[in-house]
Order: sequence, then structure tokens, then C-alpha cells
Amino acid sequence: MFEKLFTGFLGLIPVIFGIAFMGPVVAALLAEVGIQDIFGVGLMAPCMAFFGAWGAIAKWKGRWI
Repeated sequence: MFEKLFTGFLGLIPVIFGIAFMGPVVAALLAEVGIQDIFGVGLMAPCMAFFGAWGAIAKWKGRWI
């Protein structure tokens, strides 16, 4: 049971990486260059959604690029 749960978690690492690392980093970089919002929404939510989706695609395809 633990093995199945653990391997399921490991399979989600690209999605977690996209949401928890790439999204905030890109949001901070965009804020640093002067972009304050995207479509009237703060930077964090759209960046985390975009990179979470990118992580899901990376998991599905098996590669990031």
C-alpha cells in the first residue's frame, strides 16, 4: 500500500515542481521587470496555473521541452 502511494506521489513530481517552484520563480521575475498583473489578476495564480499545467503535460509526455 505504501509503495503504491509513494510511486503515485513520485509520478506527480513534475506537476508539484511546476506549481511550487517554477510558478513562483517566474512570478517573481515578472514582478522584478515591472509586470504587476496578468489579465487583471496578480502574478502568482496565473503563473502557478500555467506551470502546473506545463508540469502535467511534462508528466504525460515524459519530457519538459
